[in-house]
Amino acid sequence: MGTEIRRLIVVLISAVAFVTGAISPTVAASGETVDFEGSGWGHGVGMSQWGAQALALQGWNYGQILTHYFRGTSLQTLSAGETIWVNLEEKFTALTLTALSVGASPAPVQVTNGSQDVNAHANAVIKLSTQAASGCTVEITNPGSGVQSLTSNPCSIDFTWYAWETNAQPTTKIQIEGCTLTDWNTSPSTQRPCQYARGQLHLRRGTSGLYLSAEMRIDDYVLGISEVPRTWHVEAQKAQSVAARSYAMARARARGNPSASDYNGCWCHVRDTTADQRYAGWGHTVSQTFLDSVSGTARRVLTHPDSTVTGNVIATYYSSSSGGRTEYGHIKGFSHVPVEWLTSVDDSHAVDGSVPNPNRSWVKSVKPDTVAQSLGFDSVTSVRVISRRPGSGSAAEVRIWGILNDEPVSAVKTSAFIRGTYGLKSDYFSVNYTAPLSSQLHQPGDEMLFYKTNGTFRYYSVHPNGALGAVIEGGSGYTSGWKSVSAVDLNGDAHDEILFYREDGLYRFYEIGADGQVGAPIRSGEDYTSGWDSVSAVDLNGDGRDEMLFYRGDGLYRYYDIRTDARIGSPIRSGSDYTTGWSSVSAVDLDGDGRDEMFFYRDDGLYRFYDIRSNGRLGRPIVSGDDYTSGWDAISAVDLDGDRQDEMFFYRDDGTYRFYNVRSDGSLGGPIRSGSGFNTDWAVITAVDLDGE
Repeated sequence: MGTEIRRLIVVLISAVAFVTGAISPTVAASGETVDFEGSGWGHGVGMSQWGAQALALQGWNYGQILTHYFRGTSLQTLSAGETIWVNLEEKFTALTLTALSVGASPAPVQVTNGSQDVNAHANAVIKLSTQAASGCTVEITNPGSGVQSLTSNPCSIDFTWYAWETNAQPTTKIQIEGCTLTDWNTSPSTQRPCQYARGQLHLRRGTSGLYLSAEMRIDDYVLGISEVPRTWHVEAQKAQSVAARSYAMARARARGNPSASDYNGCWCHVRDTTADQRYAGWGHTVSQTFLDSVSGTARRVLTHPDSTVTGNVIATYYSSSSGGRTEYGHIKGFSHVPVEWLTSVDDSHAVDGSVPNPNRSWVKSVKPDTVAQSLGFDSVTSVRVISRRPGSGSAAEVRIWGILNDEPVSAVKTSAFIRGTYGLKSDYFSVNYTAPLSSQLHQPGDEMLFYKTNGTFRYYSVHPNGALGAVIEGGSGYTSGWKSVSAVDLNGDAHDEILFYREDGLYRFYEIGADGQVGAPIRSGEDYTSGWDSVSAVDLNGDGRDEMLFYRGDGLYRYYDIRTDARIGSPIRSGSDYTTGWSSVSAVDLDGDGRDEMFFYRDDGLYRFYDIRSNGRLGRPIVSGDDYTSGWDAISAVDLDGDRQDEMFFYRDDGTYRFYNVRSDGSLGGPIRSGSGFNTDWAVITAVDLDGE
């Protein structure tokens, strides 16, 4: 095909393959970063905290809020005396504590190993360390006194400073040195020391070191929870208090007595981090509405008759907000089977702008090189969400296409991998990334257009080894019913335009951008004659501007000049002396001189290559025979490597394909690539020069 361009040929077929399978109606964006556009923050299961605030502001009470998010539940009151163990520090070999005053008359901290007691007074320094294989040692240094030690093997040492199981108020607190927690109820947020006044402390030994846990009454635990702003509506804070209490009690009852073992790997029912709930202890900002939310819901928890936990208490999961609808718990792995209280419910109020949710929408931009490195690819060419979860619509799986050792590769990753690897805030995201065309092409060569008669289309880069690269552009916005979709260089600028043709004579010419997007219409009408089986572009004279060949199966043909405005010019040649029955008539540049030769092929394997003169007359036969394998449904010329000499593409409806080198004498050279992995539902495949390289 043409010297100045990489020639394009249309393959008209009833069903053609596409190696990557599923079609998405969205159109990919391209750019210098992979942009994940999302909404919400957290896992999206159970209660949405911002949604609770929005509903409270609309007049809902905490019971209505909770039963909206946790369907089929009811509120129950726990008996007095329910306690919980909270892990504060784990897997350490040494730790320093300080006893500090809360009130005017601080009580001493009684440190006991069961047989000995030592009192640590205000400002005492308490050092914890491992001892022997399973033991521990506590050294207490009171102001003005020497060191007193307690040893326990196996390790079991407790710290008590008030009657914590009653309504008594603490006058002493314990501070963990070198530890801080963020108090984000101040503006700006403040780092505060880790301090604990409620309950008592337990020091235990596990396989990985020492563990320090606090045991306290359940409502004292809720007073230390730091999950939502203290300035929120009291009904939202009440909903949060019940959710925190219910979650903790469900965990406590399901996990058993931690004083007997290091069950859960922490000598605890719950950890003080967001692995369970964020427990901040003592000294963080409080408000009267927060205190009222705890006292106003004292000992209240959510239950469901189907819960297998003692007392039917449920684990009330929650997160900052969903992307508009919460998740099914069993789909996200929060329950083994579907449960009514963790169903998917409306959460649009969390993201509709009625509350100042900072994560109503967000964008996380990641460098393509970062994505490539995380997968072991040389480069990334396309990233798309390929499946979403029912109910919530959150992303479930993402496919990433790329290049490795000059071969196209792809990987399917879960949204959990994507979120964790690239730092996304939630699974509620979209991504439609396609690398700029210049980064996808390793060297000049054709791109490929796949088209279905329902209007679905895809543009792909194609590699010198015949493998399809990533999607350049795609969607379902092309009009339907076209029999022929052809690339034609109207003006010799080495950049193709696109011709759509229908059997009734309707046609349209469009500009096509380097990104595969159709531009302005150049010309359309119904004045092309009808009934042609093949419409192809062919450069008869090597000037870089195409002429058009119309061919019918009964041997009728016409060559036309075509002007830059897509008007058909003078007829160059017409007749009915082409032999009949050819299933494929293609223009192929065999020798790279810029002038096309013609290739005729029949289903039984018969073929002929001809020289063709600038007046459309067939010249000498170059080669002919019947030794091409039979049954190919489509044969196309495509310049894979940008050397202006075409290679040949053979395709069958069953998905079998082969790329071959073809010599200047028309004989096939070495096979470039073959396989059977193409699908069978495309109507047109055409090689097209999008970028004019």
